[in-house]
Amino acid sequence: MKKYNLKHQQYALFVVTLEPRKNIISLINAYEKLPAQLRNVYPLVISGFKGWKNEDILKKIDKTARAGWLVYLGYVPRSDIPFLFSGARVFCFPGEYEGFGLPVSEALQSGVPVVCSATSSLPEVAGESSFYHDPKDVNHIPIQLETALSSDEHRYLAIQKGLLHAKSFDWEKCARQTVNVYNKLEML
Repeated sequence: MKKYNLKHQQYALFVVTLEPRKNIISLINAYEKLPAQLRNVYPLVISGFKGWKNEDILKKIDKTARAGWLVYLGYVPRSDIPFLFSGARVFCFPGEYEGFGLPVSEALQSGVPVVCSATSSLPEVAGESSFYHDPKDVNHIPIQLETALSSDEHRYLAIQKGLLHAKSFDWEKCARQTVNVYNKLEML
């Protein structure tokens, strides 16, 4: 945490590749609608590679970082990512479409409440403990973020349910199920 000048449980996290489908600008716009005091206590921390078509995203990040409530870490080595997750108060994942949503699973396994979009596989990956929204709804996202950041009751339940749900995803189970599918296909 010291390496990135972050305080435990004192930030919201978004680990992402900077590209349009990740909906970064909408998240920043939504975060800006939070009360200033909450934004200042819990800055939005964004970490990730610079992807494609990211010029507008980088401009928005730069402008917002100067306001003092957004921290852009850039690329963070994979070995440091678990520390970022475990130190976060909430994990944000507002993507427009995703594959599996591995960062959401990582957040749940780290005991971090999740606020994510209700698209693609995310509801299945995030389970009952998470808050869901339309990825472009910059009016509803701040309501969810405010609750996730400030409600101890929500946090306790989200962490407990999230840890339990995260246990349902493991590589051995995935491998067994994949082998079973191949075996069934072979019989056809």
